Amino acid sequence: MAATGHADTSVGHGELIKAVDRALTAHGRALLIGPAGAGKTEVVRALVAAAESRRETVLCLAPEAADQWIPEASAAALLASVPGAALDQLSGPQRTAIALLRREADAPRAGRDHIALRLAVVEVLRALADRHPVLLVLDNAQWLDAESTDLLRFALRLTPPGVRVLVAECVQGGVPVGEPLCGPGVPAIRVPPLGADEVAELLVRHGLPARLAGRIHQASGGNPRLALALGHSLAEAAEARDCSAHHADALPVSGQAREVARRLLAGAPVQARRTLLLAALAARPTISLLRRAGRPDAEAELAEAERAALVRVGEDGSVEFTAGALPTALAADAGWPERAAGHASLAEAVDDPVQAVRHRALAVDTPDQWLAEEITEAAAACRRRGQRALAAELGLLAAERTPSWLAGEELARLVAAAEDAGWSGRADL
Repeated sequence: MAATGHADTSVGHGELIKAVDRALTAHGRALLIGPAGAGKTEVVRALVAAAESRRETVLCLAPEAADQWIPEASAAALLASVPGAALDQLSGPQRTAIALLRREADAPRAGRDHIALRLAVVEVLRALADRHPVLLVLDNAQWLDAESTDLLRFALRLTPPGVRVLVAECVQGGVPVGEPLCGPGVPAIRVPPLGADEVAELLVRHGLPARLAGRIHQASGGNPRLALALGHSLAEAAEARDCSAHHADALPVSGQAREVARRLLAGAPVQARRTLLLAALAARPTISLLRRAGRPDAEAELAEAERAALVRVGEDGSVEFTAGALPTALAADAGWPERAAGHASLAEAVDDPVQAVRHRALAVDTPDQWLAEEITEAAAACRRRGQRALAAELGLLAAERTPSWLAGEELARLVAAAEDAGWSGRADL
């Protein structure tokens, strides 16, 4: 019952499909952007099906990650799918250039004629458009190799109006290629996240418990692929216990769900992910807190993460993850030394004394009588302020840091933590 990257995630995209179709009609070009798993490919498939039903010629190109390192791989794949009749009117040098690209002829001693190849691609698209309207689809445009990108950019500047171009791209911290391919003035259309009702519909379609849609929506941020992976993980965990999923069950960010979260996080550069880890460990992350905790370039790094749809940065500098599963995956994938160092840095940087104690407790994993007492006092302060969930978390930490020879104090702290968890409705603590 594992979720896959190819699962149907088309729920909630009806208006989006219409918007992309309008852009294609108005501009002859459309640029669709969004994070991994947002449903871009499902939108593309719907538009391809509509074009084919109108008897348009559809050329589809969807490179994979490995293709970006192979020169002209995508151009060769695209031209390999072109009907042979479209090559009949090409000049000799142009036919030779395409044959060389498709590895149908040996390269001449004088080398390849790159100008002939560029002009050949233009002529092929014109020949196809003379017969029927053409829809050229470039899915996964972020994985186009540089040579194919240059070739297509040249060709698309010279194509007739009968050739419409749909580019779908996941911007992953690098230079976006979709805008140069589409040309100036073509607006980027972002795939929006699903709402809670749409997540519920998606779960029902896949035979998953919709009553947990609210929690799965929060954990997935409305990303369809992540929502499905979380739903499958929860159902599998319940099946292993031979019972149905319960609303109080912890959402397991493991297996396929963690892989999907990792793919989303890969949309940010390495340095930005280090800053994101600190944000994941903090209770209320802000740009200034992260700077004080040793990330001087936090503002720029978080801007990169925001472009990758991983976080939202408020005007006051507050940082919020777009999906609750992302900080969980970040913390789980970090090693203990990295998490401990992060908590130690945050302990020195936070203004709240309760949070300082919490981070100090999480920066060590050995019993400490005096630290356990500090944590217990912090839990009591939270209890007085009505922060029972935080009091429960601190109570458990205090019990864990209590030395074994103080078994009575450990038990008292566990009992207090259980009471706080009960008052706060946190059955998962």
